[in-house]
Amino acid sequence: MRHPSRRRSAVAVALLVAVIAGMAVAITRARSNSPEPGPSPSVTATATSSTTPTATPTSQAQPTMLLQLRDDYLSAVDNVLIGNQGPQSRTAQIYFPADLIVDLDKGQSRILQDTGTQPLESAGTQVSAQSGAQVNGTFVMDRLAFAGLVDAVGGVTLDIKKPVVAKDGFGNVVAIVPLGTRTLDGPSAAVYAMYLSPGAPETERIARFQQVWLKVLAQLPPQPERVRAILGSLGALARSTQPVEVVAQFLAEAGTNVRGKAVVNAVAPTSPGAVGPLPASWIRRIEMADQVAKLLPWAAIAVDAPRPRVAVHQSGADPVAAQAAKGTLDSQGFAFVWSGPAAVDGALVAVADPGLTELGGRVAAALGLPTTAVTVAPARTPGTPVTVYFPAPSDLPAESPPVAVTSSTP
Repeated sequence: MRHPSRRRSAVAVALLVAVIAGMAVAITRARSNSPEPGPSPSVTATATSSTTPTATPTSQAQPTMLLQLRDDYLSAVDNVLIGNQGPQSRTAQIYFPADLIVDLDKGQSRILQDTGTQPLESAGTQVSAQSGAQVNGTFVMDRLAFAGLVDAVGGVTLDIKKPVVAKDGFGNVVAIVPLGTRTLDGPSAAVYAMYLSPGAPETERIARFQQVWLKVLAQLPPQPERVRAILGSLGALARSTQPVEVVAQFLAEAGTNVRGKAVVNAVAPTSPGAVGPLPASWIRRIEMADQVAKLLPWAAIAVDAPRPRVAVHQSGADPVAAQAAKGTLDSQGFAFVWSGPAAVDGALVAVADPGLTELGGRVAAALGLPTTAVTVAPARTPGTPVTVYFPAPSDLPAESPPVAVTSSTP
Protein backbone atom coordinates (compact mmCIF):
# COMPACT_ATOMS: atom_id res chain seq x y z
CA MET A 1 0.00 0.00 0.00
CA ARG A 2 1.35 3.47 -0.98
CA HIS A 3 2.10 6.04 1.65
CA PRO A 4 -0.49 8.92 1.72
CA SER A 5 2.19 11.55 1.11
CA ARG A 6 3.28 9.81 -2.07
CA ARG A 7 -0.32 9.74 -3.32
CA ARG A 8 -0.61 13.49 -2.70
CA SER A 9 2.64 14.14 -4.59
CA ALA A 10 1.43 12.14 -7.58
CA VAL A 11 -1.83 14.10 -7.66
CA ALA A 12 0.03 17.43 -7.48
CA VAL A 13 2.31 16.45 -10.38
CA ALA A 14 -0.68 15.39 -12.45
CA LEU A 15 -2.42 18.74 -11.82
CA LEU A 16 0.75 20.69 -12.72
CA VAL A 17 1.09 18.77 -15.99
CA ALA A 18 -2.55 19.51 -16.84
CA VAL A 19 -2.12 23.27 -16.16
CA ILE A 20 1.03 23.50 -18.33
CA ALA A 21 -0.70 21.63 -21.15
CA GLY A 22 -3.67 24.01 -20.97
CA MET A 23 -1.42 27.08 -21.14
CA ALA A 24 0.40 25.67 -24.17
CA VAL A 25 -2.89 25.16 -26.00
CA ALA A 26 -4.00 28.75 -25.18
CA ILE A 27 -0.73 30.27 -26.39
CA THR A 28 -0.88 28.29 -29.63
CA ARG A 29 -4.42 29.49 -30.35
CA ALA A 30 -3.51 33.12 -29.57
CA ARG A 31 -0.56 33.04 -31.96
CA SER A 32 -2.65 31.53 -34.71
CA ASN A 33 -5.18 34.40 -34.45
CA SER A 34 -2.75 37.38 -34.30
CA PRO A 35 0.27 38.55 -36.36
CA GLU A 36 3.78 38.10 -35.10
CA PRO A 37 4.99 41.16 -33.14
CA GLY A 38 7.76 43.27 -34.66
CA PRO A 39 11.13 43.76 -33.02
CA SER A 40 11.25 46.01 -29.96
CA PRO A 41 12.34 49.59 -30.71
CA SER A 42 15.75 50.71 -29.46
CA VAL A 43 16.83 54.21 -28.41
CA THR A 44 20.54 53.44 -28.57
CA ALA A 45 22.38 55.40 -31.28
CA THR A 46 24.38 53.04 -33.47
CA ALA A 47 26.26 53.31 -36.72
CA THR A 48 24.18 52.36 -39.74
CA SER A 49 25.35 49.34 -41.70
CA SER A 50 25.70 49.35 -45.47
CA THR A 51 22.50 47.37 -45.87
CA THR A 52 20.36 49.92 -44.03
CA PRO A 53 19.13 52.90 -46.06
CA THR A 54 20.11 56.29 -44.63
CA ALA A 55 19.12 59.84 -45.39
CA THR A 56 21.71 61.52 -47.60
CA PRO A 57 22.87 64.83 -46.13
CA THR A 58 21.70 67.75 -48.23
CA SER A 59 22.21 71.49 -47.91
CA GLN A 60 18.70 72.12 -49.23
CA ALA A 61 17.22 71.65 -45.75
CA GLN A 62 19.52 74.25 -44.20
CA PRO A 63 22.16 75.77 -46.50
CA THR A 64 23.59 78.06 -43.80
CA MET A 65 23.86 78.04 -40.02
CA LEU A 66 25.13 80.60 -37.54
CA LEU A 67 27.11 78.97 -34.73
CA GLN A 68 27.61 80.93 -31.51
CA LEU A 69 29.51 80.17 -28.31
CA ARG A 70 28.33 81.94 -25.15
CA ASP A 71 30.54 82.54 -22.15
CA ASP A 72 29.47 82.40 -18.51
CA TYR A 73 28.15 85.97 -18.77
CA LEU A 74 25.87 84.95 -21.70
CA SER A 75 27.93 86.97 -24.19
CA ALA A 76 28.19 85.54 -27.71
CA VAL A 77 31.98 85.64 -27.89
CA ASP A 78 32.50 83.34 -30.90
CA ASN A 79 30.40 83.59 -34.06
CA VAL A 80 30.77 81.83 -37.40
CA LEU A 81 28.40 81.62 -40.35
CA ILE A 82 28.72 78.18 -41.96
CA GLY A 83 27.45 77.24 -45.41
CA ASN A 84 27.33 73.80 -47.04
CA GLN A 85 27.17 73.82 -50.82
CA GLY A 86 25.56 70.46 -51.31
CA PRO A 87 26.73 66.97 -50.24
CA GLN A 88 30.43 66.20 -50.73
CA SER A 89 31.04 69.60 -52.25
CA ARG A 90 32.34 72.49 -50.12
CA THR A 91 31.88 74.15 -46.75
CA ALA A 92 32.51 77.88 -46.38
CA GLN A 93 32.85 79.62 -43.03
CA ILE A 94 32.86 83.35 -42.29
CA TYR A 95 33.89 84.37 -38.78
CA PHE A 96 32.45 87.55 -37.24
CA PRO A 97 34.04 89.49 -34.36
CA ALA A 98 32.04 89.70 -31.16
CA ASP A 99 32.36 93.49 -31.16
CA LEU A 100 30.69 93.89 -34.57
CA ILE A 101 27.93 96.51 -34.46
CA VAL A 102 24.80 94.77 -35.71
CA ASP A 103 21.79 96.71 -34.44
CA LEU A 104 20.33 99.89 -33.01
CA ASP A 105 18.27 99.59 -29.85
CA LYS A 106 16.91 102.44 -27.73
CA GLY A 107 19.22 104.87 -29.46
CA GLN A 108 22.35 102.80 -28.74
CA SER A 109 24.43 100.70 -31.11
CA ARG A 110 24.46 97.02 -30.15
CA ILE A 111 27.22 94.55 -30.88
CA LEU A 112 27.02 90.89 -31.86
CA GLN A 113 28.17 89.85 -28.40
CA ASP A 114 24.92 91.26 -26.97
CA THR A 115 22.78 88.77 -28.90
CA GLY A 116 23.68 86.11 -26.34
CA THR A 117 20.93 87.44 -24.07
CA GLN A 118 18.37 87.96 -26.83
CA PRO A 119 15.87 85.50 -28.35
CA LEU A 120 17.62 82.70 -30.19
CA GLU A 121 16.70 83.89 -33.69
CA SER A 122 17.83 87.50 -33.13
CA ALA A 123 21.50 86.93 -33.94
CA GLY A 124 20.71 85.23 -37.24
CA THR A 125 18.43 88.08 -38.29
CA GLN A 126 21.06 90.70 -37.48
CA VAL A 127 23.99 88.84 -39.05
CA SER A 128 21.91 88.26 -42.18
CA ALA A 129 21.08 91.97 -42.44
CA GLN A 130 24.69 93.04 -41.95
CA SER A 131 26.30 90.42 -44.19
CA GLY A 132 23.76 90.09 -46.99
CA ALA A 133 23.75 86.30 -46.59
CA GLN A 134 20.80 84.13 -45.63
CA VAL A 135 20.97 82.61 -42.16
CA ASN A 136 18.70 79.57 -42.10
CA GLY A 137 19.30 78.55 -38.51
CA THR A 138 21.21 79.42 -35.34
CA PHE A 139 22.95 76.94 -33.05
CA VAL A 140 24.14 78.26 -29.69
CA MET A 141 26.34 76.43 -27.19
CA ASP A 142 27.27 77.65 -23.74
CA ARG A 143 30.81 77.06 -22.51
CA LEU A 144 30.01 73.76 -20.79
CA ALA A 145 28.15 72.46 -23.85
CA PHE A 146 31.08 73.26 -26.11
CA ALA A 147 33.43 71.58 -23.65
CA GLY A 148 31.17 68.53 -23.75
CA LEU A 149 31.26 68.51 -27.56
CA VAL A 150 35.07 68.60 -27.57
CA ASP A 151 35.23 65.75 -25.07
CA ALA A 152 32.70 63.76 -27.13
CA VAL A 153 35.07 63.78 -30.13
CA GLY A 154 38.06 62.78 -28.00
CA GLY A 155 39.63 66.18 -27.36
CA VAL A 156 41.58 68.26 -29.88
CA THR A 157 45.32 68.20 -30.57
CA LEU A 158 46.63 71.69 -31.30
CA ASP A 159 49.96 73.37 -31.93
CA ILE A 160 49.66 76.29 -29.51
CA LYS A 161 51.97 79.13 -30.49
CA LYS A 162 51.07 81.47 -27.62
CA PRO A 163 49.94 80.47 -24.13
CA VAL A 164 46.54 81.63 -22.90
CA VAL A 165 46.30 82.84 -19.33
CA ALA A 166 42.63 83.36 -18.49
CA LYS A 167 41.72 85.71 -15.65
CA ASP A 168 38.44 86.56 -13.99
CA GLY A 169 37.06 90.05 -13.51
CA PHE A 170 39.22 90.54 -10.39
CA GLY A 171 42.46 89.64 -12.15
CA ASN A 172 42.75 86.16 -10.66
CA VAL A 173 44.16 83.46 -12.92
CA VAL A 174 41.48 80.83 -13.48
CA ALA A 175 43.02 78.74 -16.28
CA ILE A 176 46.23 78.37 -18.24
CA VAL A 177 46.67 76.77 -21.64
CA PRO A 178 50.45 76.35 -22.16
CA LEU A 179 52.20 76.61 -25.51
CA GLY A 180 53.36 73.58 -27.48
CA THR A 181 51.66 70.69 -29.21
CA ARG A 182 49.18 69.13 -26.83
CA THR A 183 45.75 67.52 -26.69
CA LEU A 184 43.20 69.70 -24.96
CA ASP A 185 40.20 68.32 -23.15
CA GLY A 186 36.83 70.07 -23.35
CA PRO A 187 37.25 72.66 -20.58
CA SER A 188 40.74 73.65 -21.75
CA ALA A 189 39.63 73.86 -25.38
CA ALA A 190 36.71 76.06 -24.36
CA VAL A 191 39.06 78.46 -22.57
CA TYR A 192 41.42 78.51 -25.53
CA ALA A 193 38.61 79.22 -28.01
CA MET A 194 36.57 81.69 -25.97
CA TYR A 195 38.85 83.79 -23.76
CA LEU A 196 40.10 87.21 -24.82
CA SER A 197 42.37 89.22 -22.57
CA PRO A 198 41.50 92.91 -22.06
CA GLY A 199 42.79 95.06 -24.88
CA ALA A 200 43.57 92.16 -27.21
CA PRO A 201 42.12 92.29 -30.76
CA GLU A 202 39.13 90.15 -31.66
CA THR A 203 41.14 88.58 -34.48
CA GLU A 204 43.25 86.82 -31.84
CA ARG A 205 40.24 85.00 -30.38
CA ILE A 206 38.82 84.28 -33.83
CA ALA A 207 42.07 82.56 -34.86
CA ARG A 208 42.03 80.33 -31.77
CA PHE A 209 38.35 79.51 -32.14
CA GLN A 210 38.84 78.59 -35.80
CA GLN A 211 41.72 76.31 -34.84
CA VAL A 212 39.57 74.41 -32.35
CA TRP A 213 36.38 74.39 -34.42
CA LEU A 214 38.01 72.89 -37.50
CA LYS A 215 39.43 70.09 -35.35
CA VAL A 216 36.02 69.41 -33.84
CA LEU A 217 34.37 69.24 -37.27
CA ALA A 218 37.08 66.93 -38.59
CA GLN A 219 36.60 64.54 -35.67
CA LEU A 220 32.80 64.38 -35.79
CA PRO A 221 31.44 60.98 -36.88
CA PRO A 222 30.30 60.89 -40.52
CA GLN A 223 26.90 59.44 -39.63
CA PRO A 224 24.28 62.11 -38.85
CA GLU A 225 22.57 59.84 -36.34
CA ARG A 226 25.78 59.58 -34.30
CA VAL A 227 26.24 63.35 -34.41
CA ARG A 228 22.64 63.66 -33.23
CA ALA A 229 23.42 61.43 -30.25
CA ILE A 230 26.36 63.68 -29.33
CA LEU A 231 24.26 66.83 -29.61
CA GLY A 232 21.55 65.25 -27.51
CA SER A 233 24.07 64.56 -24.76
CA LEU A 234 24.89 68.28 -24.46
CA GLY A 235 21.55 68.99 -22.80
CA ALA A 236 19.83 72.34 -22.39
CA LEU A 237 23.06 74.32 -22.70
CA ALA A 238 22.99 73.72 -26.46
CA ARG A 239 20.01 75.23 -28.29
CA SER A 240 18.99 75.66 -31.90
CA THR A 241 16.27 77.26 -33.98
CA GLN A 242 16.23 74.06 -36.04
CA PRO A 243 15.41 70.48 -34.98
CA VAL A 244 18.41 68.55 -33.70
CA GLU A 245 18.16 66.19 -36.71
CA VAL A 246 18.74 69.10 -39.08
CA VAL A 247 21.69 70.44 -37.09
CA ALA A 248 23.24 66.97 -36.87
CA GLN A 249 22.92 66.41 -40.60
CA PHE A 250 24.39 69.83 -41.32
CA LEU A 251 27.39 69.34 -39.03
CA ALA A 252 28.01 65.81 -40.30
CA GLU A 253 28.17 67.17 -43.83
CA ALA A 254 30.50 69.98 -42.79
CA GLY A 255 32.73 67.47 -41.03
CA THR A 256 32.94 65.34 -44.16
CA ASN A 257 33.98 68.40 -46.17
CA VAL A 258 36.62 69.41 -43.61
CA ARG A 259 38.13 65.93 -43.64
CA GLY A 260 38.19 66.09 -47.44
CA LYS A 261 39.86 69.53 -47.29
CA ALA A 262 36.86 70.99 -49.12
CA VAL A 263 36.55 73.95 -46.76
CA VAL A 264 37.37 77.64 -46.99
CA ASN A 265 37.57 80.06 -44.07
CA ALA A 266 37.47 83.85 -43.93
CA VAL A 267 36.98 86.65 -41.43
CA ALA A 268 34.32 89.25 -42.13
CA PRO A 269 35.86 92.54 -43.33
CA THR A 270 35.44 95.29 -40.74
CA SER A 271 36.54 98.81 -39.91
CA PRO A 272 37.27 100.09 -36.39
CA GLY A 273 34.53 101.92 -34.55
CA ALA A 274 33.30 102.45 -31.02
CA VAL A 275 30.29 102.06 -28.77
CA GLY A 276 30.71 104.75 -26.18
CA PRO A 277 34.21 104.37 -24.73
CA LEU A 278 34.57 100.76 -25.89
CA PRO A 279 36.12 99.73 -29.21
CA ALA A 280 33.85 98.09 -31.76
CA SER A 281 33.79 97.38 -35.48
CA TRP A 282 31.63 98.08 -38.51
CA ILE A 283 31.09 95.86 -41.55
CA ARG A 284 32.77 97.10 -44.72
CA ARG A 285 29.80 96.57 -47.01
CA ILE A 286 31.42 96.37 -50.43
CA GLU A 287 34.04 93.86 -49.26
CA MET A 288 31.36 91.93 -47.35
CA ALA A 289 29.19 91.67 -50.45
CA ASP A 290 32.17 90.44 -52.46
CA GLN A 291 33.03 87.89 -49.77
CA VAL A 292 29.51 86.48 -49.69
CA ALA A 293 29.38 86.35 -53.49
CA LYS A 294 32.65 84.40 -53.54
CA LEU A 295 32.20 82.06 -50.57
CA LEU A 296 28.43 81.73 -50.14
CA PRO A 297 26.92 82.55 -53.56
CA TRP A 298 23.99 80.19 -52.97
CA ALA A 299 23.11 82.12 -49.80
CA ALA A 300 23.46 85.70 -51.08
CA ILE A 301 20.28 87.72 -50.54
CA ALA A 302 18.89 88.87 -53.87
CA VAL A 303 18.01 92.50 -54.54
CA ASP A 304 14.38 91.49 -55.09
CA ALA A 305 14.22 89.42 -51.90
CA PRO A 306 10.91 89.40 -49.98
CA ARG A 307 12.56 91.60 -47.32
CA PRO A 308 14.88 94.04 -49.14
CA ARG A 309 17.83 95.25 -47.08
CA VAL A 310 17.81 98.97 -46.29
CA ALA A 311 20.92 100.51 -44.72
CA VAL A 312 20.34 103.51 -42.46
CA HIS A 313 22.78 106.28 -41.47
CA GLN A 314 22.16 109.29 -39.30
CA SER A 315 24.29 112.33 -38.67
CA GLY A 316 24.86 113.46 -35.10
CA ALA A 317 25.14 111.68 -31.79
CA ASP A 318 21.43 111.03 -31.24
CA PRO A 319 20.03 108.62 -33.90
CA VAL A 320 16.40 109.38 -33.06
CA ALA A 321 15.22 109.27 -36.68
CA ALA A 322 17.15 106.08 -37.39
CA GLN A 323 15.60 104.43 -34.34
CA ALA A 324 12.12 105.39 -35.52
CA ALA A 325 12.98 104.17 -39.03
CA LYS A 326 13.92 100.77 -37.66
CA GLY A 327 10.44 100.08 -36.34
CA THR A 328 8.81 101.42 -39.49
CA LEU A 329 11.00 99.44 -41.88
CA ASP A 330 10.56 96.22 -39.91
CA SER A 331 6.77 96.62 -39.90
CA GLN A 332 6.71 97.45 -43.62
CA GLY A 333 8.60 94.31 -44.66
CA PHE A 334 12.14 95.70 -45.02
CA ALA A 335 15.32 94.46 -43.34
CA PHE A 336 16.87 97.22 -41.24
CA VAL A 337 20.67 97.51 -41.53
CA TRP A 338 22.12 99.90 -38.97
CA SER A 339 25.14 101.60 -40.52
CA GLY A 340 26.05 104.28 -38.01
CA PRO A 341 26.71 108.01 -38.25
CA ALA A 342 27.32 109.82 -41.53
CA ALA A 343 27.47 113.57 -42.07
CA VAL A 344 24.76 114.73 -44.50
CA ASP A 345 23.08 118.06 -45.18
CA GLY A 346 19.61 116.63 -45.74
CA ALA A 347 17.65 113.41 -45.87
CA LEU A 348 18.57 111.22 -48.82
CA VAL A 349 17.50 107.84 -50.20
CA ALA A 350 20.24 106.40 -52.39
CA VAL A 351 19.60 103.43 -54.69
CA ALA A 352 22.21 101.28 -56.41
CA ASP A 353 20.87 101.47 -59.97
CA PRO A 354 17.97 103.00 -61.95
CA GLY A 355 15.98 99.77 -61.72
CA LEU A 356 15.69 100.29 -57.96
CA THR A 357 14.10 103.74 -58.01
CA GLU A 358 10.67 102.22 -57.40
CA LEU A 359 12.03 100.37 -54.37
CA GLY A 360 13.64 103.57 -53.15
CA GLY A 361 10.34 105.36 -53.54
CA ARG A 362 8.58 102.74 -51.43
CA VAL A 363 11.21 103.11 -48.72
CA ALA A 364 10.90 106.90 -48.74
CA ALA A 365 7.11 106.73 -48.62
CA ALA A 366 7.22 104.30 -45.71
CA LEU A 367 9.51 106.63 -43.77
CA GLY A 368 7.65 109.81 -44.70
CA LEU A 369 10.86 111.61 -45.54
CA PRO A 370 10.65 115.37 -46.11
CA THR A 371 11.47 116.82 -49.54
CA THR A 372 13.84 114.07 -50.26
CA ALA A 373 15.07 112.98 -53.68
CA VAL A 374 15.44 109.25 -54.34
CA THR A 375 18.80 109.33 -56.07
CA VAL A 376 20.61 106.74 -58.15
CA ALA A 377 24.00 106.87 -56.43
CA PRO A 378 25.83 103.52 -56.19
CA ALA A 379 28.68 105.08 -54.24
CA ARG A 380 26.25 106.17 -51.52
CA THR A 381 24.73 102.71 -51.04
CA PRO A 382 27.62 100.22 -50.95
CA GLY A 383 26.58 96.60 -50.50
CA THR A 384 22.85 97.24 -50.10
CA PRO A 385 20.19 98.08 -52.72
CA VAL A 386 18.96 101.11 -50.76
CA THR A 387 20.59 103.38 -48.19
CA VAL A 388 18.82 106.09 -46.20
CA TYR A 389 20.68 109.09 -44.79
CA PHE A 390 19.14 111.19 -42.06
CA PRO A 391 20.54 114.57 -40.99
CA ALA A 392 21.09 115.43 -37.35
CA PRO A 393 17.84 115.59 -35.32
CA SER A 394 17.93 119.39 -35.18
CA ASP A 395 18.01 119.55 -38.99
CA LEU A 396 14.92 117.38 -39.52
CA PRO A 397 11.89 119.41 -40.67
CA ALA A 398 8.59 118.92 -38.90
CA GLU A 399 6.57 118.04 -42.01
CA SER A 400 7.07 115.57 -44.83
CA PRO A 401 6.45 116.95 -48.33
CA PRO A 402 6.02 114.51 -51.25
CA VAL A 403 9.10 112.58 -52.37
CA ALA A 404 10.66 113.42 -55.73
CA VAL A 405 12.36 110.60 -57.65
CA THR A 406 15.43 111.69 -59.58
CA SER A 407 18.63 110.20 -60.91
CA SER A 408 22.22 111.32 -60.66
CA THR A 409 25.66 109.89 -61.09
CA PRO A 410 27.75 109.03 -58.03
